[in-house]
Amino acid sequence: MAADAGPGETGSPRWFSRGVAGTGFSSFLADLGHEVPTALLPSLVTVTLHAPASALGLIEGISDCWGAGTIRPELNAKASRRRPRRLELPLVVCGDRRCS
Repeated sequence: MAADAGPGETGSPRWFSRGVAGTGFSSFLADLGHEVPTALLPSLVTVTLHAPASALGLIEGISDCWGAGTIRPELNAKASRRRPRRLELPLVVCGDRRCS
């Protein structure tokens, strides 16, 4: 019986809901889609395509330049146009009472 389960309940703890499982699974797939190609690109370029290491450097340099030169300034300009958010103080809950 799980530590968070009530009387007569078995299985996963209450915090491990379908939403938590779905978010974790989608995060895993996003990491898999980014980290695996990033790790395999050097071997693809140098071993499979028989290109020199400088070709890999050129590919990564173009990628960094494109990201830094086009995407980031556009996102910064878009963020600057947004209205500032109002300050919201955090709410702390202690048992059954508010402790803010």
